[in-house]
Amino acid sequence: MKHTKRALLSSLLILTLCVSAFAGSTFAWFSDSVTSSGNIIKSGDLEAKMYWTTAADTGRNSWVDVEDPAAGPIFTDEIKWEPGYTEVRYIKIKNTGNLAFQSKLEIVPHGIVGELAEVIKVYCEDMDIKDLDRSTLLERLPSAGTLKDVAAGPNAVMVQPQVLPGKEVVLTLALKMDEDAGNQYQGKTFGDSFDIRLSATQLAYESDDFDNSYDSGAHFPDINLPVNVTQDITGLVENGVLSSAVTLSGDHGVSVTVPANTAIKDGATELTLKIEKKNKSDSNVSVSENEELKAFDVHVDGIADGNAVPLIVNMGAVLPVG
Repeated sequence: MKHTKRALLSSLLILTLCVSAFAGSTFAWFSDSVTSSGNIIKSGDLEAKMYWTTAADTGRNSWVDVEDPAAGPIFTDEIKWEPGYTEVRYIKIKNTGNLAFQSKLEIVPHGIVGELAEVIKVYCEDMDIKDLDRSTLLERLPSAGTLKDVAAGPNAVMVQPQVLPGKEVVLTLALKMDEDAGNQYQGKTFGDSFDIRLSATQLAYESDDFDNSYDSGAHFPDINLPVNVTQDITGLVENGVLSSAVTLSGDHGVSVTVPANTAIKDGATELTLKIEKKNKSDSNVSVSENEELKAFDVHVDGIADGNAVPLIVNMGAVLPVG
């Protein structure tokens, strides 16, 4: 028994010494370190530029930047329109960024769309068509309808070209006054001024680690809400109805045309377009998988409660996704 206790004490002493030895020692392991330096995360640039020139510039050497403060409008009031008269403009859309984009070119009126717009035909194609006479050129170009149709209806988007980084696309845009326009159009105007607007958004072109579909749902710039656009209608109301159509529009992608013969509230001297967001669940509208639903409450103040003439609403910012 004494021998066993002596052996046990010796074992405990040896174990204690071993633990003490380990506690005072340093372990050595094989190791290495590799560093990837200079990592940068930077977003791409989506930037579109628009230029124009006339048919007289056959060499396409005199492009005018629409953002140049010294540049005038693409179409001016110096043009004296008459039946059969045609004006041609070439529009260059240039991608100066490093991301591919899809774009749309549209006409956006400001205020009243006058009677002359009814007899001005619009032709547009996303290609540079030159060295052709008047009749041959118009035969080559697809018609987008009248200027009134394009300015306030579903044909507002004339073309939707896609442009890769560093590339450019030249469009041919022609306006022609109908040969059948009668004397009632003498001295008339389009109405107030209009914009030729280019909008651009991402294109499903660049790829990530999976595919190029990550931005297939990209849409054009949203409407800036709320919207309040007012148009004076003094002198345009006869016997309680509008004598000519009025288009309410602004830089927000939506226009509303109030047609002639629309009933106006007693004493109203102006029309006001109001647009606010609406809950999607209240819209009672279904869309397909490649579309996106955006709900808005569009209202025009100044219309009589009993009006039976439908208004024309063009929601240019709401487009299919993909």
